This record gives sequence, C-alpha cells and structure tokens, in this order.
Amino acid sequence: MLSDRTVKMIDELEKRLRSLFLFFEIHGTCPKIEYEKYRQNEPTVTATWQGEDGIKRNLHLIVNEDGEKIVLEVNAWIDDEKQLKRHWATRIVDAITIKPESLQDFYQNSKIANLLFEGIHIVQGLKDNELTNINNLQPLPQS
Repeated sequence: MLSDRTVKMIDELEKRLRSLFLFFEIHGTCPKIEYEKYRQNEPTVTATWQGEDGIKRNLHLIVNEDGEKIVLEVNAWIDDEKQLKRHWATRIVDAITIKPESLQDFYQNSKIANLLFEGIHIVQGLKDNELTNINNLQPLPQS
C-alpha cells in the first residue's frame, strides 16, 4: 500500500504535467496528450503523445513507494506494422530526492519543472534513426 505522501506526490506530478502541456496547447504546439496514473499499480504518472513525425513519445515519472525519489524516464517508439517490429529508445533523464521534512518544498520546487522541460527536450530530439532497440509485435487477430 502506498503512503499518503506518495499519493499526494503522484497527484501533484499529474497537475504539473497537465499544466506544462496546457502551456504548449495554448501556444498551438502541442498534440493530443494521454495521461495515465498508477501503471500496473506502480506509483507513476505518464504523458504520451504522437508527433508529426509519427513517433510516439512519453514522459514517465516514477515515484518510489516511500515518496522520497522521483525518476524521469523518457521513451520514444514507432511501430512498423508491415514487419511487425517496434523500434524504440529509452533514456533516464534524472532523479530528484525529496526529503521527508521538505514535502511542502516539493510543491514549489523548480527542480521538477526543470526536470520536465529537460525530459521534453530530450524525447522531442529523438529521431527515428536513434530508435535502435527492436521488439517483435504480435499480429492482430484476423476477424
């Protein structure tokens, strides 16, 4: 079971992500964003979108169970439906430690905004020739 602190952090991180992408929407530079919390019951917040280049990208914030560490991972991938292959790349951007006594500081912490902007810069910069990991996709069932 997650601590109250971790649940509050997840909620705050989701607000921060939504606010960040709202800024881009207002300026007309943001595609449709999908948000997800608690992937497979893990304390995470993810924002996923597809760029004009056809590459899907996400920012994936992972909070450890005691709510003292936030890790930002960025992912980019493109599916080749004909060859049933997914080409992808993952980067760990950075981690932030939040001391238990400084939870109040977390809400005003500019490190989080900087981390998110850095993550966007990195993931938006990934081009299809940098998606060097490959997984096989399962064929869609015939109807």
